[in-house]
Amino acid sequence: MGTQLPFGDELRAELGEPEGSLRLSSSPRSRVWRVELPASTVVVKQLVDGPDADERYAREVAALRLAARAGTPVVPALLASDPGERVLVLEHLEHQRPAGDWIVDYAAALARLHATARPDDVGVLPRWQGPNQADVESFLWLAGALEVPVTPAVSGELDDLVARLDRAPGDANEGVASFVERRTPKYLGR
Repeated sequence: MGTQLPFGDELRAELGEPEGSLRLSSSPRSRVWRVELPASTVVVKQLVDGPDADERYAREVAALRLAARAGTPVVPALLASDPGERVLVLEHLEHQRPAGDWIVDYAAALARLHATARPDDVGVLPRWQGPNQADVESFLWLAGALEVPVTPAVSGELDDLVARLDRAPGDANEGVASFVERRTPKYLGR
């Protein structure tokens, strides 16, 4: 997969011919472009090759489809996809400065997102892989590079946290679906 805009024939037939694109900065695990189409501006995201690229792509597509159930949007809409190239075409949202009480809107959006889960969604998302020892080492390295003081106990606490997360049963989707099934009548008036 190269750095050229991955917008194949099927995407062109569905969404139209790109009129222009601008490569945006992104994580090393993806490539992102802002693309002008005849009807709108979109974001094209391609997950790059790697040992878990197909799983990351499947997780992101599934999560976007589940989140799309929210009555008021909580994520950009997934407009189209190309699984062969691991490409997502997303609604483009203009940047807006958050309001002073942004935390309230964030909490409300998070609640709407969690309310989209249903008991039959268990297993829809691939099992989440928590942080591991490499993540602990990376975090400690970053703290050192930023000259943030780290007490000797922090490394042990992070190791313990990684071990606890590794032993946690099920997955986030399963837990949310179970919670929603038990609490939906009370909290959402159903």
